[in-house]
Amino acid sequence: GERRASSWLVYRGVPVVGATVLLWVVKLAVLGVLLYSAFWLALLLVCVVAVGWAANQSHSDEEFHLQFPTTLEELRETPGYAPNLYNDTSHEMYKDDD
Repeated sequence: GERRASSWLVYRGVPVVGATVLLWVVKLAVLGVLLYSAFWLALLLVCVVAVGWAANQSHSDEEFHLQFPTTLEELRETPGYAPNLYNDTSHEMYKDDD
């Protein structure tokens, strides 16, 4: 097919060197398009694998702990607890500032 295209170009008046260069330009353009497509397909594959790996990571509820107290009793046990800051009137150390 390449010889036929080269012969057809030469028959149409394109110099032999010009036909050869034109065919190489077409070959390189096709190669560039293929490499460009392969790059994006590989990147898509890497993203799909990364998403699948992340989705496969198990997160059990037993390992989940809140970083802040959820009840008033837990709050009172934290270091530096001041009942006036939380308006905890039922605490024995609460002082009314009135």
